[in-house]
Amino acid sequence: MHRQDDGTFKDDDLANVLQNATEHPAAAFRARGTPPVMRLNEIMGIEQSRRWGVCSLNDFRKYIGLKPYNTFIEWNSNPEIADAAEKLYGDINHLELYVGLQAEEAKPIMEGAGLCPGYTISRAILSDAIALTRGDRFFTHDYSPQNLTAWGFADCQRDPDAFGFGSTLGRLFLRALPNNYTENSVYAFFPLMVPGSMKTHLSNLNRLSDYDVLRPKPQNLAKSVSNYAQVGQILQDKESFTTEYAARASRVIKGRGFYTVENESEQEAVVHALVHVAEDAQGLPLPDQVGEYFYNTTRKLVEENSFTFVGGKVRGVDVVRCVLKLVPVYWAATEVAGIKLKKSPNDDEAKYTPSELYEMLADIYSFVFLDVDKAKFMVLGEKVTSHVNDLIPLIKHHSGLAGIQKRLSFIDKFSSVLRQKKKSGHHEVVKRIQEISQSTEQLTNTLLALMVSSVELSLAFTNTINGYLGSQYSEKISALVASNDAKDELYAYVHEALRIDPPFQGVYRACKANKDVLGLNAQASDRIFLDICTANLDEKTFPNAHHVDITRDTKAIFYADGLYKSFGEPLSVKILSEVLRAVYSFKNVRRAPGNSGKLQRFKDVDHLQLRYTYLGVDQLPTPWPSSLIIEYDV
Repeated sequence: MHRQDDGTFKDDDLANVLQNATEHPAAAFRARGTPPVMRLNEIMGIEQSRRWGVCSLNDFRKYIGLKPYNTFIEWNSNPEIADAAEKLYGDINHLELYVGLQAEEAKPIMEGAGLCPGYTISRAILSDAIALTRGDRFFTHDYSPQNLTAWGFADCQRDPDAFGFGSTLGRLFLRALPNNYTENSVYAFFPLMVPGSMKTHLSNLNRLSDYDVLRPKPQNLAKSVSNYAQVGQILQDKESFTTEYAARASRVIKGRGFYTVENESEQEAVVHALVHVAEDAQGLPLPDQVGEYFYNTTRKLVEENSFTFVGGKVRGVDVVRCVLKLVPVYWAATEVAGIKLKKSPNDDEAKYTPSELYEMLADIYSFVFLDVDKAKFMVLGEKVTSHVNDLIPLIKHHSGLAGIQKRLSFIDKFSSVLRQKKKSGHHEVVKRIQEISQSTEQLTNTLLALMVSSVELSLAFTNTINGYLGSQYSEKISALVASNDAKDELYAYVHEALRIDPPFQGVYRACKANKDVLGLNAQASDRIFLDICTANLDEKTFPNAHHVDITRDTKAIFYADGLYKSFGEPLSVKILSEVLRAVYSFKNVRRAPGNSGKLQRFKDVDHLQLRYTYLGVDQLPTPWPSSLIIEYDV
């Protein structure tokens, strides 16, 4: 291998060595098990041991508490090996240490045996490992969350029930060489086992279908594109540059209908159904109904979760944890799926608390839409599959779709359900989706998609509120809210907030054919990262781009997938503006003093898609914000 200009080796070269070693075991623990290429090393080992004057094999066994061998045949039951050793050394007590360890009879291979050297070596390895662990400060005094951080300490722990049986080497390879291993490769998770043998073992465990036993092929790094014109052209060319969500969703969701990953016409049909269908009985369009729900629920949650400071004139609330994360969940559960949420942890009438449902939906969103750390991909996939299997029956049950006879047409089935129940926002959403669905399965999956996509709202809410709190625009927004007569201006503030600080940095596209995009040479099978955030800060398109200007042409702004693909830009902005209006409807809204009033987040250079990474309540990295305290006057 040759070093590159920066002193590093190529990832492909390192992976090639590791994968070759995985495929070809060098030898075995036994007499005459060392390959000929290592003959010189063995000679040097014997000669060095003699120069050092090390003890005999039996003296060493006594030292570590093992019974000395009485005969050569007891040391190795192979008569040919025992006879040769006896002729060379004469007495078993004269058998030197290096030869005795290397040629000792190996432990038989059996279930749970693991590494199978001679017993003396295995006992010495165990003693050495314990001594190193107990005597190494990195494994004793320094091995704490205080030194490693809470998430670093947790990341070092092994979970034997996790995918790959808790393989730490697997996580190392997938992180250090992510483009050279597949997320479920036996070469990553079992690098000390020959793939052919692992195929047999996994078959016996009925786990073979979970793993990729083929040698991984190197994958090209994703090309990052941030030029405004190039990003725009790639986003528009939906035939040459496709999304990757269908493959992700198909791993955890059965059947059609998860509209965020289906073809464009189905996605557009859902958005049209949510935004452009006629008004309800009260003459209120569905977007206005949804906006009103978000406004009222946001105010309600702020009031319910606020605490009063000394003096009683100022109140505070963790607006992220208690409000902005939960508003989308309440809407997704009650208005989309009709699922009842627990009012308290001890409420037996419902299955999930709002926070529990949020975590479930966030996991599903991350798995489908985000570029998940390969070392965590399979573990998250198993978790998400469990979430989906729990939510699908709940949606069917609460939407009145479970147990309806198949002989009735789908429209008849649903109409009969609607006639039996009082009309609500929930049924209005479901009714519109069912009109474009062809089966109960498709309707259920589409409702689940709406629930999952709503989670991104929490991040959009957080970035919008965080961007304006304490800024020069805060008073202007408060005045607009108080006047209750400047809806378009409020929309413009939302557009600008999400242009400057969007939920995510960008999206990935898969190139299907060789294409020249304004000088960018895209090859078939290339993976391209569209840096939408940087493109939306292009100074030529948006002069003074890092500052808010509510007179800008909002049609020039690019929007990522997820939220905007699910709800459409008009409905998304409507919801965001109503939440902004609700928060600023409180008097003199401002940040709490100190760190509690700051959004704790940091740049994550290892994940292009994430604009920021946050720490969750468990202090582990997450794409989702966790806390921001604000104050307001009573």
